[in-house]
Amino acid sequence: MSKENWDIIRAKYVASAVRADQYPPLRMIEAAFIGRSNVGKSSLINSLCRRNGLARVSATPGKTQTINFYELEAKRVDVGLDVRAKFYLVDLPGYGLS
Repeated sequence: MSKENWDIIRAKYVASAVRADQYPPLRMIEAAFIGRSNVGKSSLINSLCRRNGLARVSATPGKTQTINFYELEAKRVDVGLDVRAKFYLVDLPGYGLS
């Protein structure tokens, strides 16, 4: 592993929300996936985390109807030391479904 590449070593589902008061506490950086319905946002999260079934996927457009939060831990090796970071990946519902 080079110092430029991060490796996701831990991923877990945290919460689903339909209102702001249901979001997990803002204690980490959030990276959100936004896009049209049925383009593979949830599949991309599963692929990045190397975990099938972490984010639920379906062939039916509009399946993700809540904002889903996943807590990830990533690491890289820099000058022989492990550098780690925790952050949220956020799976947003798709837009443009008619």
